[in-house]
Amino acid sequence: MRENSPLKTFILPYIIDSSPGGLKITSEEEIAVISCLAFCRRKKIGIISSKAEGIKAILKIYYPLVCFPRGRSCFIADGLEFLGFTFSDLIAPDMLQFIEALKRSSFALRDFMETLNYEANLLSGILKSGFKKQRINCLIDDASLLNLILSQSDKLVLVDTIGEEKFRFVRPKLQACPLEDISGIIDRLKTEVSMLKYTLKTMEDHVNNHLRMLSKESELVLLEYKRKMSEFEDEMDKKGKILVKRKLKEINEVEKKYNKMIRDLLREREKVEKTLLRKRISLERRRKSRRGKEDIYLLQIVDLEKKFKDLQKAIEKVGREKDEKIKDIEEKYRSLIKGEMEKADILRETRDAEIRRINEDAEKIKRIFSAIRENIMRIIGEKERIIKAIEERSLSINICENAIIGIPFYVVVYERSGERRFDFHPPARATGLIRAADNILKLDLETRLTSFLTPLREPVNVILNALMENCGKDPYLTNEVERIMEEGNILLSRNFTDFLKCGLEKLRQNRWLNSQEENIIMDFYESIIKR
Repeated sequence: MRENSPLKTFILPYIIDSSPGGLKITSEEEIAVISCLAFCRRKKIGIISSKAEGIKAILKIYYPLVCFPRGRSCFIADGLEFLGFTFSDLIAPDMLQFIEALKRSSFALRDFMETLNYEANLLSGILKSGFKKQRINCLIDDASLLNLILSQSDKLVLVDTIGEEKFRFVRPKLQACPLEDISGIIDRLKTEVSMLKYTLKTMEDHVNNHLRMLSKESELVLLEYKRKMSEFEDEMDKKGKILVKRKLKEINEVEKKYNKMIRDLLREREKVEKTLLRKRISLERRRKSRRGKEDIYLLQIVDLEKKFKDLQKAIEKVGREKDEKIKDIEEKYRSLIKGEMEKADILRETRDAEIRRINEDAEKIKRIFSAIRENIMRIIGEKERIIKAIEERSLSINICENAIIGIPFYVVVYERSGERRFDFHPPARATGLIRAADNILKLDLETRLTSFLTPLREPVNVILNALMENCGKDPYLTNEVERIMEEGNILLSRNFTDFLKCGLEKLRQNRWLNSQEENIIMDFYESIIKR
């Protein structure tokens, strides 16, 4: 980011750990180790030839990270614009339209349920396919790198940008402050979350209102049922008395009619019975007196007995007919009463159907509301997660103004047949043992020195990858490396030989390399300098 006045510049030490006892790795040892590793990592030219590629330059560059304070913390941006923070955000639905639809359907249940159904389907579709990739350009997202900067923030060194270090910085090309994008996205997400929460509250109020109306409707249905049942019972009481009166009247008429018929038949039977008795007495007298005409009496007696039996049957038949008539009358009035009582069943069924419909509507509203609330809460959760993720990218470090933090890298430039190869040495930790173990010399030189100086590849991996991918390809980065190579090539520095000699001697004294290796490396670099 280019400004009229230069930004404060901080650098992270290349070796960020000190060894036990407070012993520091000296800059001479640092240069000596890098020089030895550069020597070891030369590649052979061809398959048969023993000749290796040459070392064109050893550079110490600082990758520019730009620090932008925001409140009590800082966001870290990539000064070369290679990196950025990409995240997936859910497209926020039009909550205002939903709220307006809820208001319009405040007293119309069917419209309200259609509004809920529409919103439920809309949110379901958004959650299935509504994710959109977004990117905050230049914002550092890598947790390992941010943790490294945070853990070493007290060891950041403020440098004078007009001094020697100025030539070793890759100058940032960041044109715009990403804080505006960051703040804009955070504010937008917070606004969307607030709107979603407000929508949820509004919807909940409308749902509760409709549920209360349904509850009142249910109460009214029950009250109406009780009123109609009371009216029905009063009416049934009146009708029942009338029907009982009619029934008794009809039964009485039937009994009166049939009882008269029975009485007439009984009188007739009684006459026949008396006549029969006289005829039998007369027959007995005739037999005793032997006066004859017995056959006539016998025939008369037979006829009378038959008539008596017929009358008896007629009486029984009339009795049965009377009973059947009474039974029919009772059945008729029983059916009439039952028909009237069925009206009560219809009232109960109507009540149950209305209550069932109301309960089904209430359950449907609750079910749809629950689904919408769950989806809205999920969208809120996603957006709050993004807000948290962005805010977690800020560091609580004591930098109160825009500044540059330089991440150190050693770059070894190899050359063969006019082609250049870049090898990067990221910040490192020194081994806990400054003095090598007795058997360390059994290992090859590169392995020994890598054990001595372990690169922190994981914390700076994103920057290392960006350098490896873009060095030689990106014009701006390539020009910056070439500028530093012209102005800050360690091989061409005035004190390089003295630094190298002093550093190699300390490494040999601490048994990281032997005298023969020390001489070979010293001779190699002296031969480069003499060219």
